Amino acid sequence: MTNAGPQISQENEANRNIMLYWDDANPFPPDVVKVSETWRNFCPGWNVTLFGKETALRFLRDNFGGDIARLFLTCAIPAMRADFFRVFWAISEGGIYSDLAFAPIREPLFFDAEKNLTVVKRPGGEVIRNGIFFSKKNCDELKLIAYEIMVAVGKKEIPCIWQATGPGAWTKTLQLSETSTVAILDWKDLYGNFIKYSKYSSLTWSTDKHWKYLQRIMSIYQEPPETPEESL
Repeated sequence: MTNAGPQISQENEANRNIMLYWDDANPFPPDVVKVSETWRNFCPGWNVTLFGKETALRFLRDNFGGDIARLFLTCAIPAMRADFFRVFWAISEGGIYSDLAFAPIREPLFFDAEKNLTVVKRPGGEVIRNGIFFSKKNCDELKLIAYEIMVAVGKKEIPCIWQATGPGAWTKTLQLSETSTVAILDWKDLYGNFIKYSKYSSLTWSTDKHWKYLQRIMSIYQEPPETPEESL
C-alpha cells in the first residue's frame, strides 16, 4: 500500500490542478462555492476549478470533440455526468479530482508522483473509490476506464450508474493491488490526514434527488442533441 506522506513533495507542476464538479451552475449554490473556496485556501499553489454542466460540455467539445460531448449529454443524471467528466478532465489536464463531499484539512499531497494514478480503496478494500483521485496527464489507465465508460454509455444497456460510469467501471479496469504505474491508498490513510467530510448542505445523499433513487424511477440515459452546441 502507498503511504500518505512526504515522498510526493516533488510533484510535477503541470499536475497541480484540482477539479470539483456541480452540475447546476445557474448559479452555483453558496455552500458549493464555499467548499471550492476551502480547496483554494488550503491549496494556494494549485489551480482549483469548479465546473458545471455547461462548462464541462464546452471543455469536452473543445478537447475531445463532438462525439465525446454527445456521450456526456447522453448521461441523464447529474452524478453520472460528473462520473463521466472527471475521467476525461483528468486525462486532459492531470491533477486531483474531488467530490464536493470532501474538503481538505491540509495540502492534499496524498499521491505518489512517480506513478500515473493514485486511487483510494473503500473501507474493506473490495472496490476502487472514484470520489477522489490523482492522475497524471494522458494517463493510460484512465484511458482504459474512459473506454469502458464510453462503451457503456454508447450501448445504453447497463441500468446502474455505479456499474456504467461509477466505481464499477474503475474496479473492472484496475487491479485491486498496486502496479508499477498505479498506487493504491487505503481510505483510512486519506481521511483525517488530508481530507474531511465537507458536510455541505446541497448534498443529495439522503434525498430523492440522489442517483440511487433517480435510477429507479427514470432511465439513466437520454437522447442528446445532434450537436452539443444546442445545449449551450
